[in-house]
Amino acid sequence: MSPEQAEGKKVDARSDIFSLGSVLYEMVTGQKAFQGTSKMSTLSAILHQEPKPVSAITQTIPTDLEKLINRCLRKDTERRFQHMDDIKIALLELKEDSDSGKLAAIAPAQRSG
Repeated sequence: MSPEQAEGKKVDARSDIFSLGSVLYEMVTGQKAFQGTSKMSTLSAILHQEPKPVSAITQTIPTDLEKLINRCLRKDTERRFQHMDDIKIALLELKEDSDSGKLAAIAPAQRSG
């Protein structure tokens, strides 16, 4: 559930983008982006906490994939991807870079700031 949905605000396709980000996060890390001991604490985490960085959980993830997931999970709808087509293009570019060998995962120790 997106933050705006949890707050009872109007939802649009960007709410689905948040949900996609949550699914991608779990696919890559094996963990839920937002966790709680109850439904209410999970909703609170969605509203008030940031997920643990993907690169802190999995040691080899392409920086661009982590950025894509982070952008999907932004609480501010204006800072998320605005359309699924934008995500589709970004994922296709990641695949092309991966297939060509240009995309390399960077170990956390090598990342800057």
